[in-house]
Amino acid sequence: MTTKEAFANAVKARINGNKQHGWGVEDSYAAILAVVAAETGSEVKDLDTPEFGHIIKAVINPSQFRQSLESNGVLDKSEGKKQNATLKGLMDSLK
Repeated sequence: MTTKEAFANAVKARINGNKQHGWGVEDSYAAILAVVAAETGSEVKDLDTPEFGHIIKAVINPSQFRQSLESNGVLDKSEGKKQNATLKGLMDSLK
């Protein structure tokens, strides 16, 4: 299975046909686990450790993570700058 297929399958599994599904941290985490497993030839269950989960979940919400870094003086306070990323290629794999 390719990484793109692992990603698409994980997203579809989390949504499970419910177009009103509220995507959250656990959903993103599941997708990340699937991608890492595909890339490393591992099983998801072997990657899902408390330490790994804590680290990944800390950065899943980049806005919250950035704010945390700003609060701790690691980053300067942002001045309302927004960064946009295009996921068209990955989103196309979900169709």
